[in-house]
Amino acid sequence: MRVAGESACLPEDARRQPAYGEFLEVPKYPTHEEHADMLMWVGGSFDPTRFGLDLGNQLLATIKA
Repeated sequence: MRVAGESACLPEDARRQPAYGEFLEVPKYPTHEEHADMLMWVGGSFDPTRFGLDLGNQLLATIKA
């Protein structure tokens, strides 16, 4: 079985962030005080529109009973 999807998920430890909306906004503003830290936290960049269908299906296949 294959699934479709849309948009990237939050980084794994995003529960530390106060809100996903803030997480998406801060990297857009280089002068924001948390800009550099947030980019470092997500590995340099984050594209919220990216969805890895093949990777998603591979991960689901590992948990399929």
